[in-house]
Amino acid sequence: GAAEKSLRLIVLGPKEWTEYEGLINAFEGEGDPASHPRFADLKRRTDGGEYVALFAPTGVGRSAWPKSKEITIRRRLALLGLTLDGLRVGDVRNALRCLGKPDVRPLQLHASGEMAPVALWAAFFQGGVQQVVLSDPPATVQDGPAFLNLDRILDMPQAVALLYPADVRIEGSPAAYWSWPQALAERLGAKKPWPKIVPAATSRR
Repeated sequence: GAAEKSLRLIVLGPKEWTEYEGLINAFEGEGDPASHPRFADLKRRTDGGEYVALFAPTGVGRSAWPKSKEITIRRRLALLGLTLDGLRVGDVRNALRCLGKPDVRPLQLHASGEMAPVALWAAFFQGGVQQVVLSDPPATVQDGPAFLNLDRILDMPQAVALLYPADVRIEGSPAAYWSWPQALAERLGAKKPWPKIVPAATSRR
């Protein structure tokens, strides 16, 4: 039979939600999706053999709360031994599970900025992701989302290395930040530079 289309899951942060909100509302019956700036790109991907899913984890988009409650909510989670970003990793893992078995179609996971580490850890713990694309990820654990005690164990370069040998692409981040996983991948026998580093000027989501 015909080959299955690949599936791209895009994890939306607050910035990405503002970019896609109008399109999401249009698909739900509030307007014409074709009039939205993002529609042409999604249609091009679909026509090219790729499905696209948009996912907003806890606290993003329709589940967002007023900024005045942000500190209170994060403090209450801390009292439970949790962080908001840890919950978001679980959200993305659930989204990956809901999208079906990984052997049905190639699965890609994309995230930008503060959501990049969230997607990274979801891919690591859930498995079954053929490609992980991280755009503008934080260079260190301390610069990124809050995960309790993580910086005592590793930093972002080592976290990326945990995904080897999956296809990992880092966009818009200096190659020097990722020399550690590249050196490890070379020692492990990688035939080409891993992860693939793409300058911001040439990257395309």
